[in-house]
Amino acid sequence: RRAAESISLYARKLTNPPDHDEMRRVHDMHRAATAGDVAFGGTIAQHTHAFKLVVFPAQRNVHDKMFGGSVAARAFDLAYCAATLFVRGAPFASLGIDEATFLQPVAIGDLLNFQCRVLHLDAATGVFRVSVNVDVLDKRRPDAMPSRTNYLRFIFAADPAALRPLLPTSYSEILGHVNAARRHAVEPIDPNTLRDIAAFTGRDR
Repeated sequence: RRAAESISLYARKLTNPPDHDEMRRVHDMHRAATAGDVAFGGTIAQHTHAFKLVVFPAQRNVHDKMFGGSVAARAFDLAYCAATLFVRGAPFASLGIDEATFLQPVAIGDLLNFQCRVLHLDAATGVFRVSVNVDVLDKRRPDAMPSRTNYLRFIFAADPAALRPLLPTSYSEILGHVNAARRHAVEPIDPNTLRDIAAFTGRDR
């Protein structure tokens, strides 16, 4: 029952389409990129990374499933690598995990695919969000639709001067970008935290 409720909650998030203002902002981004008015840091697709993992018995918990902390740790490692490449070597800080949705347990022997995308950047504060989707692949039918098991979103921050905005180019990327922008709008970062980040990155020197 719990798994069904989690899956339903996740599905509702994805089926809430962008409104007129959100699509207009995406349109303005594309228009600015075409006109050359804004120097973009690439597309979301260019900041997408992935790796695959087979779950071995050494990673199991008392329920004979993969320990959830191991899934989160692998997801964070991938998100951190994506953030490192996104900031191009500039100092940055991890602000923690914004969301962790565990839809169903991961069985021993499952083949997992971790896909990570940098989805949203706030140019004013340097705060950016990185999502990681964890899917179980069908080993007998590699072309079949994977089964989603976990969804995690992490928050990082760097000096805004060192970052460039991202351009979503597919509808899937637009949905991810809009959802991340919504989370950023309703969950602002504490000003004291932003001051600490500025000190860490050397922005206030």
